[in-house]
Amino acid sequence: LGAKLISLTILTHANFYVAVGWCSVEALGLLAMRYLAEGTWRHHIKGLSGVVPSLTVHVVVYMGMLATPFPFLRFPGWAGPSVWASCIAYSLAINPVMVYVGFTLGADRIIAVKLATVQILLVLATAISVTGMAMMGLAMEPSRRHTFYKHLSMRSLLNELWDTRELTHMADGSYTAGTDASRTHLISLTSDYWVSIDRLRTWLTKWDEWEIEQPSWFTDPDIDFQSRIVNHVPEE
Repeated sequence: LGAKLISLTILTHANFYVAVGWCSVEALGLLAMRYLAEGTWRHHIKGLSGVVPSLTVHVVVYMGMLATPFPFLRFPGWAGPSVWASCIAYSLAINPVMVYVGFTLGADRIIAVKLATVQILLVLATAISVTGMAMMGLAMEPSRRHTFYKHLSMRSLLNELWDTRELTHMADGSYTAGTDASRTHLISLTSDYWVSIDRLRTWLTKWDEWEIEQPSWFTDPDIDFQSRIVNHVPEE
């Protein structure tokens, strides 16, 4: 955060419009990276998958990455681990370039500070950032370190959970056992991220059984399972 504030402040004081343009290009670049990682630019949470909500969430994600890369942004569907790690590396590498551009555009005529002083501050801030990340990595469970950099898309995660998760935390705070409840929860996300149609069809062969047993997730209006299936799965 400190290194980014230094570089962005220098560039903004030198030329506000250049700073806005720079951030706009970065935001578009992040959107492209998220699209390549997920295969879609729409947000994964139901109700936020429209054009305006998805782009609004993207701006929030970009601002979060710009200010301080909160670890939760590494979760698939937000930035994702590989994009999150790439953005941190890019941010640390691009800060000196932003400072150089800012001074080239005349930041020293507006801010009473020398380039050498800014460079020292930038080096210190970058060193603190790298040290902090190293300490975090050493302190965490080794088996979880890959979740901070190894590529994992939301689709891949849902495909894995489709077969493996057997206990689901429902909206009412209760826990429901079984893969059926888990899969119902997974398809509450935006349909862009669902498992393949073939996997859905195989699962939906149990529909008659559900009609008879009437499990809570099958009839719960808040989950809206039946209408989501009707609206997003082809009839055949």
